Amino acid sequence: MSTDLEIVDGQSGAITALDPPHVLAWSWGDERYRFDLRPDGDACLLTFTHSFGDRALGAQHGAGWECYFDRLAAALGGAELPEERAH
Repeated sequence: MSTDLEIVDGQSGAITALDPPHVLAWSWGDERYRFDLRPDGDACLLTFTHSFGDRALGAQHGAGWECYFDRLAAALGGAELPEERAH
């Protein structure tokens, strides 16, 4: 499966896997992203993968995703993580 995404700033992408609510994967330029959900007892387990070629960006990408996942964890717990705490 591949569904082309809009071209922005010279980059384009495509949805590469879609199986709601279990899998969402896409490409953007030379980067690949994937969210997988699977049952885990009474909850679920989220596995996120972000693949990219420029190793120098690893720390930056990691820090950015850490902020987003902290906000997601807060929201799932019924709270809100303010923008200033998130970063």
